[in-house]
Amino acid sequence: MPHRTSRSVPSLAWLIVLAAAGAGCTVTPGDEPGVASSTAEPLTTVNLQLPPPPPPPGPCATPYITGGLGTAEPGHGVMVFGCGFGAQLGKAELLGDFTGYNGSSSSALLTVTSWGDKGIGLVIPDMAGVYDQTVSIRITTAAGYQVVTAPMQFTALRETVHLTLLDFQSTCGAHWTDDNTCLTTQPPVCNSTVCAFHKQLPNIPGFQSPTDEYTILLNKGWVYESYALSGLDSGGDLPALLGGCFDLGTPARPSLAAIDPSKLSISVTTWSTGSCSWGRYNLDVWVTGPKGTPTH
Repeated sequence: MPHRTSRSVPSLAWLIVLAAAGAGCTVTPGDEPGVASSTAEPLTTVNLQLPPPPPPPGPCATPYITGGLGTAEPGHGVMVFGCGFGAQLGKAELLGDFTGYNGSSSSALLTVTSWGDKGIGLVIPDMAGVYDQTVSIRITTAAGYQVVTAPMQFTALRETVHLTLLDFQSTCGAHWTDDNTCLTTQPPVCNSTVCAFHKQLPNIPGFQSPTDEYTILLNKGWVYESYALSGLDSGGDLPALLGGCFDLGTPARPSLAAIDPSKLSISVTTWSTGSCSWGRYNLDVWVTGPKGTPTH
């Protein structure tokens, strides 16, 4: 008969010990079930514990934020979701620079429309005097706990402003004129950004084409919106024997020479055809930017 090698089958208790050892438990040699220890030490006890069950639904021990919904703009509503806010009304603040709104460079108080343990409804007030920026919302519970949302983009209110001549750094100059005005108000009343009038001096013959350039360096967040050129007119005084006027005809009306919205530079050209010829125009310029902040 062929010789058979006998193998012992490990007991179920040993398999449990092996599983425990594989899980990181230490098994002392000689402690195997069914094998006598040379030192007669007691068997190692393996304590196999299951993970703790999830906590029952209810109030959280400390508050935390899971997300939000809404747009960070003045007048808009925002929802903050999480747990542990409590049933008692707390406080919500928008963290950022709101110096132009409330004098604070760190925060602005938000209007609370609803407050619950797992959600808070808020409204951002119609604040002016602030710029676009990155902000966060800080929740302070009645118990004194504070949690802060992830950063979000805040978009300030916008307004469109009609510029005046005093807003520009460079304006129209004196061009060979005896009656040269670049005024916001010029008789009769003119409500335009610029009311310009150019007249060529007597005894200076020849064609002229002076250009008025209006330049303004806009502040942060402000952009060029539009312009209007109106009141365009031109002409020439009658030649006078002693007045020195010499008109070669009616000059072309003033026209827009160029516009550069990036730095907001507008140029207007006035044409003349000889002594005592003249031209006039009204220029209106509008820009749009954060409400309540300086345009330049």
